[in-house]
Amino acid sequence: MLKKLIILPALLLFCLIFAGGCGEKQLRIYTPCEYFSPEVIDTFEKFYGVKISVDYYNANETLYSKLEAGAVYDILIPSDYMIERLAKEGYLEPLNKRKLTNLSKIDPALLQSPMNQYDPLSEYSVPYSWGSVGLIYNPDKISESEVEEKGFDILLDEKLKGRVYLYDSERDMFMIALKSLGYSANTSEDSEIKKAVEWLHTVIHNNRPTIVTDEMIDGLINGRKDIAVGFSGDAANIISHNQNMRFFMPESGTNIWVDAIVIPRNSRNIDIAHDFIDYVLGYEASVKNAEYSGYPAANTEALHHLTTEGGMFENNEAYLPRLSYEKDEMYRDNEFLKMQLSELWFKLKN
Repeated sequence: MLKKLIILPALLLFCLIFAGGCGEKQLRIYTPCEYFSPEVIDTFEKFYGVKISVDYYNANETLYSKLEAGAVYDILIPSDYMIERLAKEGYLEPLNKRKLTNLSKIDPALLQSPMNQYDPLSEYSVPYSWGSVGLIYNPDKISESEVEEKGFDILLDEKLKGRVYLYDSERDMFMIALKSLGYSANTSEDSEIKKAVEWLHTVIHNNRPTIVTDEMIDGLINGRKDIAVGFSGDAANIISHNQNMRFFMPESGTNIWVDAIVIPRNSRNIDIAHDFIDYVLGYEASVKNAEYSGYPAANTEALHHLTTEGGMFENNEAYLPRLSYEKDEMYRDNEFLKMQLSELWFKLKN
């Protein structure tokens, strides 16, 4: 009897700590906001008998800090350069591709270079969503020909004072400055970064832009500003609500990014995590999640459905940003550069 009294509490403690309770399987997800349709989550929970908990992050560096501090998740969706770092530092579990029957349905372009420089053998990650950074603008207030001629340099025009949103992201704001100046978005050259600081200072000093994140979506839909630097998925959302708006990727080049699904090495539910990945790669889940998030599906059939006649994003120019343009770049992992740009961006904003 004494042995039973000792063993049962020990077993209960094990269940609570390592399995989230013995009665119900749990899957812990850490993701950017609005990437999964509640309907998709609910369907998976019911079919697999799993309870899903979802936490949200607003920057890849936040995700990294939580993992570094020992946080435990079963599914992560980081961006390309962060996957490169996490894999290099041993935070990721290699994927068992035999369990991913829907992997063959992914657009091959997303699995191959130059779109996949962060995990060239797809050892740790599966593309989930992708997009770009560009200019979102109202052609009734700013001419299309002027935007296309000047590209990101249009933000230097003083006639736009008080009419501009900048996205509060040091990497993306330095990217637009560097690309406008003809430099690489991944440069570490002090002289080039200094010129980018001067470019951004001119934009901020002359035009007093409002520096925000997701607030720009509602602001542009409702005409509070005329132009913004933003993500293609946000632009697709804006255009779906206000079809007069436009999205443009300058010829100087811009950032192309991929967010991909990975399993952290300290996951406590690796098998269920593989089931979830395979599930969201499927056609129906891909369509629902893409309609919910506004970002392109990685599933080829779903992407075709969404962009052809009758699809939610038919004729939405922002939904499918260009691929394989020689001046576009993906960010590479460079922690020193990221810290340097973060400090410079903080000074510029203030």
